[in-house]
Amino acid sequence: MKSENPLALRATPLIRGAGAFIVLAGAAFFMGDYHNDVYRKLLLWVTLALGYNFLFGVCGQVAFSHFAFYGIGAYSIVIFLFQLHLPFPLAAICGIALCIAFALAVAIPSTRLEGFYLALVTLALGQLFIVVLNEGGTVTGGTGGIANYRLPEIYGLRLRGPWYTAVIALLVIATYA
Repeated sequence: MKSENPLALRATPLIRGAGAFIVLAGAAFFMGDYHNDVYRKLLLWVTLALGYNFLFGVCGQVAFSHFAFYGIGAYSIVIFLFQLHLPFPLAAICGIALCIAFALAVAIPSTRLEGFYLALVTLALGQLFIVVLNEGGTVTGGTGGIANYRLPEIYGLRLRGPWYTAVIALLVIATYA
């Protein structure tokens, strides 16, 4: 009978995760600005796809509002940072809290729904989110979105270029784990 080393079994996922991070983050250091920007957006879309895979593939719920919560978190952090001038850690905490509040406001009434009806309610929420963003005026930037903002500083360190992409690659690995 062959005995497996328990330490090797635990280390294998860590080694795979570290290798994936090195490949995903390392690629950013060999790209130009345009390709780096496209790569960043790709990594952010991957986190959304992984979230939908968990929601539909693992939980079996057909819900179309997860991108709205993603957008609520992203928009609220940018609004807290650059319109209310909060420091980044506080803006992130407030953005997450606002996203949780919206999620609970949708989840509590939707707990009795399933199947087609849950899909319909969550699709309506997603469309409502798009309408609010487009009609948000100066707060959300309207149809043009929020533009021309500087990258946030985390404890005095400004993340830009490939380092910013490396942080997003870490987010993808953490989401996948």
